Amino acid sequence: DTVRQAFQLNAPLRAVVGQSGTEQVAVSVEPAGAILESLKQAEDGDGWILRVYEAHGGSCDIEITLPVEPARVSACDLMERPSDEALRAEGRCIHAVLKPYEIRSFRVEFE
Repeated sequence: DTVRQAFQLNAPLRAVVGQSGTEQVAVSVEPAGAILESLKQAEDGDGWILRVYEAHGGSCDIEITLPVEPARVSACDLMERPSDEALRAEGRCIHAVLKPYEIRSFRVEFE
């Protein structure tokens, strides 16, 4: 779990809500071999882009848990163009498969 722990130490992902400074986890990804590399607003301003990569050299089924249920979820390429791949989303969770060392991007839109 060295890669995940090093990434979390050097670039922790967190959201600060309001002026109270209360921290909460914005997004979580399981299993340990899947690393959330970035979370950013989409270039067209319509939704958010999550980039996840597989760090241990093996395929894995991933589960991305969001803070609230999204209205729409889709896979996209690194240029944020939509892909034809169907994703399985259940409530706040997105399910996908990562190949060894693969980088995947997902567009998430909220109401």
